[in-house]
Amino acid sequence: LGMACCHTLTRSANGKMIGNPVDRFMFENSRATFDDSENEIKITDGTGREVVVLRHFDFDHHTMTQGVIVKDVDTGRLYAFCKGSGEAIGKICVPETLPSNFDRAIRSSAKAGIYQISLAMKSLEDDIDVANIARGKIECDLSFQGVINFKNLIRDNARDVISHLAEGEIVSTMITGDSVLTGICIAKESGILDNKKQVLVGELEEDSVVWKTEDEIPAELPTGEILHSVQLAMSGAAWRHFVETDPKMAT
Repeated sequence: LGMACCHTLTRSANGKMIGNPVDRFMFENSRATFDDSENEIKITDGTGREVVVLRHFDFDHHTMTQGVIVKDVDTGRLYAFCKGSGEAIGKICVPETLPSNFDRAIRSSAKAGIYQISLAMKSLEDDIDVANIARGKIECDLSFQGVINFKNLIRDNARDVISHLAEGEIVSTMITGDSVLTGICIAKESGILDNKKQVLVGELEEDSVVWKTEDEIPAELPTGEILHSVQLAMSGAAWRHFVETDPKMAT
């Protein structure tokens, strides 16, 4: 049910679903139906359960989440569903509902180049003010439901294109909204990163950037000519820190 309703898809006049490609793929594979013919959105999941969408929460780039409030047509009960990155959803779930290997599993998937969406939910009081309730009161104390895995395959000619650019002394750099580990995997597959060289990952911890290997082993950032013996990847927060404090390092 969460896959079927936690999105902001709309339907065109000819019945085609419009919106984020990942959301479209997720919805289509949920085997749900979408009905907006009566000035409201009704969604029936693959088991026949029908809900009415009462309120959407668009994707928030700060919390890395997207949510929805729905009403079960048969029971009248209200539910909130929320999806987002594993790290983001893990922070707003009741800890006891998370698998014991949750952090390790999402990190392993990211290293394999898998784009992963985590999903959580909770029941709501029937008398809440749906139109005015703060988003923060919805996206908290959730019950973890599971993860949805996606794999974007690179184009067959991607490695050749990167190679031709390198021959022309054009340096290719990847900027991605995915996990930094997912980005590293795709960069290796496409030839942006050299599989034979070590990759160090920079993450912002408190007020400084900490460097580690892909296996989270602490590492010192080489200096001078030795720096060319490793390859660097960093989170958005780490890069922003360098832009503000050490612009030369950011470039």
